[in-house]
Amino acid sequence: MTAETTGRDYVIDLSRSPGARLQPVPVSAVTLSEGFWGRRFQVNAERTIPYEYQMIKQDLFAKFQRAADPEFTPDEIPAHNRRAREANLFRWLEAAAFGLSHDHDPDLDEWMRQALDVIEPVQDEDGYLHAMFAPHAFRNLRWTDAAMNELYAAGHMIQGAIAHKRTTGDDRFIAIARRFADHIYETFSDGGRDHRPSHPVIEMALVELYRETRERKYLDLACYFIEHAGAGEMEQLAGHAVQILFLMCGLVDAYMETGEDSYRRTSDRLWKNMVEKKMYVTGAVGGRVIGEAVGQEFELPHEHGYAETCAAIGSTMWNWRNLHLDGDARYADLMELCWYNSIISGVSLDGTRFFYENPHASGGRPYADPWRPELIQGYDATFYRGWIEAPTRQDWFWVDRDEPKHMYRVACCPPNLARTIAQLPAYFYSTSGDGVWVHMYGSSTLDWKLADGTPVKVVQTTAYPWEGEIQITVQSASPDEFSLFLRIPGWCRSAAAQCGGRRYDGVPGSYLEIRRTWSRGDSVELDLFMTVELIVANPLVAEARESVALKRGPIVYCIEGEDNAGMRIREAAVVVGSNGSPRGQSEYRDDLLDGVATLKVDAIEPTEEWGPIYTPIDEPAQPTRAITLTAIPYFAWNNRGPGEMTIWLRRARTDAATGLDGAD
Repeated sequence: MTAETTGRDYVIDLSRSPGARLQPVPVSAVTLSEGFWGRRFQVNAERTIPYEYQMIKQDLFAKFQRAADPEFTPDEIPAHNRRAREANLFRWLEAAAFGLSHDHDPDLDEWMRQALDVIEPVQDEDGYLHAMFAPHAFRNLRWTDAAMNELYAAGHMIQGAIAHKRTTGDDRFIAIARRFADHIYETFSDGGRDHRPSHPVIEMALVELYRETRERKYLDLACYFIEHAGAGEMEQLAGHAVQILFLMCGLVDAYMETGEDSYRRTSDRLWKNMVEKKMYVTGAVGGRVIGEAVGQEFELPHEHGYAETCAAIGSTMWNWRNLHLDGDARYADLMELCWYNSIISGVSLDGTRFFYENPHASGGRPYADPWRPELIQGYDATFYRGWIEAPTRQDWFWVDRDEPKHMYRVACCPPNLARTIAQLPAYFYSTSGDGVWVHMYGSSTLDWKLADGTPVKVVQTTAYPWEGEIQITVQSASPDEFSLFLRIPGWCRSAAAQCGGRRYDGVPGSYLEIRRTWSRGDSVELDLFMTVELIVANPLVAEARESVALKRGPIVYCIEGEDNAGMRIREAAVVVGSNGSPRGQSEYRDDLLDGVATLKVDAIEPTEEWGPIYTPIDEPAQPTRAITLTAIPYFAWNNRGPGEMTIWLRRARTDAATGLDGAD
């Protein structure tokens, strides 16, 4: 049985959630056609998911098999740096389950069966399932140290099991997950354990398990963990970026089921704090490497910031949930920003190399500290030296292998990417009692039903994000009255739609409602005005002060050394026209980076070295020369090897009489 026959492959099922205005559609209800997202979805299905299965199999299958052996006695107590690695397998299972929604790979069923064959024997008779503490010698350590992330692994197991149930109709995996969830409930429901989840995910998983089973105890337990984390008292987005964002997802999920107003207030408060003071121009979150943390307000370093891929995914999941509360377009805008810039930047165009953290600048030169050799003990020294200042995507991140390769010992981002991209079709559309909501643009087909059960079919045709023209055609079999809600992005300065001989003007940052009786073949021509813009940051973002970033539509651009040979790109300054825009043009290149729109912009660069690092302000300005910089989408950088890259550029100063005279 596949998703096409179950029709229930929801990522989140809000069909009985009293706090949701919008209803998500199943993954299988949307087909992504050839185009920007269609290609990336296909690469994920055909390359990334199979590739990751082989890597995770090498990492974890033997670990599960040892854990299931009653005679196995480990040599030492598990260390924190090896905790909860099995979550990677559960994330992959979720990706594979949603991969069945469009039947890309006939091997997925067999691979999932193999995975469940190593997972199921580890489960204890009381339902407990964690490979680290499965051996009899370690049973006394269960639930004694929250940092071992037992609840984190359990949360991803539950999510994977729900996806498997919804796409296949099979009960095997969800029965395993429910036994573990019941064990967790029995362990924590009396409130006698002070065991705060060290890495949230269990909260949203338990809410979704409640939605799937309608057993109230799972929702109650989710609320217990939310309150135990002190969510109601949180005033700002702080701490480990992924953890706080995943907690916010659980908070919104719980609000939609319970109506607990403090959950909504906390989510709104922290969302405002994030978008106003703690977010990169790409939508990424996490400015501090130490603790993988959000950092202080405006702490957003470029080259050595964190911006973990999983954090961008967490922000997107949070915004998607917020969107379904009331249909507020600002959440869809931020969701789109993350999808195009800080999520897919985490994976190479061929789908087999990954960023854990996503730098927003690169010097392109290796660096190592010769006085701290202990940093590279046990690591591939050549690789380590190349990572410090010349970041590049990796083929994998060491987990439980005997010979470590990478400084980061967890491979959380690759399967998190795989499962999120496998869910992508569900992000495009929603429904409500009024009609169909279009959140994301890209060639696609929605074949689903309205709230009253009436079948509806909507087809998108577009070259978005490279062009702003979108055609949306209703192909339903019989006429029906409903509204199409078309998102007018906040980045768009003006937008207009034509339908049935009538013009509709859209308001940026809102949904344009077109209500009528739709017959087969009726269409809307939507035109989103798209131009190259210069983005500036709050001056408290120190590294972006007096600088600009290039953006066109939803795409943030960067300057990469590969396209600007011989130029001093990190010292260059963009020439700003009298209208505040850059001087230049956009050009679509089908032969470059799987097809991207590049930007050609006028700039200047110094012709001499700066000299002393600090000089008096009245020293003569550096001599400069005019150049043309080529910019590519940020998500596509580092697909041709490591090198220099920057998002932010200085602004060229101009003088009305003499023209260019320097740079800020």
